[in-house]
Amino acid sequence: MKLWKKMVLTIGCAAMLVMLCVFGIRIYAARQINLVSTWMAAHDIAPRTKIEEDDLVSVKVPSAYLSDAAVMKKEEIIGRYTDLQGKIPAGSLFYRSMLYEEADLPDLPALLLKDGQAVYSLPVDQSDANGLASGQRVNVHAAIERRDGPPLTGALIQNARILTIKDHNGLLIEDPKSSHIPYLLTLAVDVKDIDLLSLAETVGKLRLYAGSDNAYHSEMEAARADSAACSYLLSMLETADIQEN
Repeated sequence: MKLWKKMVLTIGCAAMLVMLCVFGIRIYAARQINLVSTWMAAHDIAPRTKIEEDDLVSVKVPSAYLSDAAVMKKEEIIGRYTDLQGKIPAGSLFYRSMLYEEADLPDLPALLLKDGQAVYSLPVDQSDANGLASGQRVNVHAAIERRDGPPLTGALIQNARILTIKDHNGLLIEDPKSSHIPYLLTLAVDVKDIDLLSLAETVGKLRLYAGSDNAYHSEMEAARADSAACSYLLSMLETADIQEN
C-alpha cells in the first residue's frame, strides 16, 4: 500500500513538473517573441482609396516582424489614402510608404472633381491669389487684346471652385512647410470650358475675383458668363472648328 502511494505521488510530482516546464517555456517564448498589437488590412484595399475603420483588423505579431516604417496606431491609418498605383492586400500590415494624407496626393485636384468637370491650372502670383483659399468660389474674367478693335474685358466663368493653391515647390499654401507665396492655382470647371479658358490665356490674360460670401458654400458649379468677352472667344472657337473641318 505504501508502495502504491509512493508511485502515485511520484507520478503526480512528475506531471506537475512537466506542466511547470511547459508553462515556463511558454512564458519564456512569449517574452522572446514579444507579441505586440497592431493593425492589418481586413481585405484588399484598392489604390487611391480612403481607408475606413472597417478596412482594419487588430492582430498581435512578433515585434521582430515590425520595422520602424510600420504604422501601429489606428488613428494614423484611418482617413489616409492608399498608394495611387498599388493596392494593399488582405493581411498586410500598414507602412508609411503606403499611406498618403489627402493634401499630399499627387492627383488631389482630380479627386475633388465632380462628374463632367476637369482641372484647369492657372499660374498666379501674390496679387492674383491675395485673399483666396481652397474651396472658395471665384469668377474668372478675361482681358483680351484685339487687333480689330479696342481691348475687351468681361467674365468668362462664374462660380468656379478653387481646388488647390500651391507654391513654387508644389506644396499647398496652407502647408506649414510652404513658402506661402502662391504660384499655381487649380480650378474645377466644366470640361467644355477648357478650350475657352485656354484660348483666353492665349489672346489675353485671366484674372480671378472672389465671389460673395454665400458663394463660398454654394453647391452650384461653374457656369459660363453671359458677356461680350465670352461671346467673342466662343465665336473664335467656332471659326477655328469650321476651318479645321
